Amino acid sequence: MASIVGVLSVLTGCSMFQKMPEGKLVSLEYTRSAMRGNEYEVSLTTEANGDVVLRAMKENYGELIEKKLTEEEVAGFVSIIKEEKMYKYKEKYRPLLKVLDGYMWHFNAQFEQGSIDSGGSNASPGGEGLNRIKAYAISIVNRKE
Repeated sequence: MASIVGVLSVLTGCSMFQKMPEGKLVSLEYTRSAMRGNEYEVSLTTEANGDVVLRAMKENYGELIEKKLTEEEVAGFVSIIKEEKMYKYKEKYRPLLKVLDGYMWHFNAQFEQGSIDSGGSNASPGGEGLNRIKAYAISIVNRKE
């Protein structure tokens, strides 16, 4: 029975056996692009001094705004990844039919012990993970200092 489940997961690209990476979130990137370029972009990086910095757009096709994050804000990104089970995303998403125009996206989250890397063209995973990451980043760059 286990071999049947294994074969099915390989054939369908199912990631039902993937687990949440462990350790601190070190970096995160999410971009969505269309014909005009990057529609939306967010990145979280850990600097050499240990500071975690977020660079994100307030709106589609906007400028990148930079904010230093608190531990609680970093934990917010991790919570979204866990709640939305983003660690189960497939490596690639493609539509069943050929699409000549549309959008592309890429999501990467690096943890101390493991990573999540996924992307797609004109197709995306179910759930609200990507939308929640974007909305959360916007809420942070809109905060008053």
